[in-house]
Amino acid sequence: MTAQRALRELQHLGLTYAVVGKGTFVHPLARERAGSDGKPVPERGGTPAMANDPDLNRRVAEFLLRQNEIAGRIVDAMLAKDLHAMNAATQELADLKAAHQGLDDDIAKYEANAGIEPATTEPQAEPAKPRRTRKPRV
Repeated sequence: MTAQRALRELQHLGLTYAVVGKGTFVHPLARERAGSDGKPVPERGGTPAMANDPDLNRRVAEFLLRQNEIAGRIVDAMLAKDLHAMNAATQELADLKAAHQGLDDDIAKYEANAGIEPATTEPQAEPAKPRRTRKPRV
């Protein structure tokens, strides 16, 4: 029970995530979310954005679980070079996203009401490196 409680607390802090039937895994952003003392840092996304809304948490979790299942089938079809299965799973993923289109709006509203800065999904542009020029040959 203590281990389960610890895993549940880590998940609540956004440092791990659970996949039903698979296990509990360290979140890819766990290092960034945790401070040097190992405690979550809110400005780095270390606190769950939807901790106070169980219904929204449930809907997000169901969407992510279903999305991961479909993505797994896409990968399996790609590895098997089964174009028909890959296209069918890709269409299923598009249908899932269309069916849950309002979820993004609900998350944005929750974040706005909670004063949470929305997460950016766009990659940060790297500054251009200065080009080295060659000296002309004499």
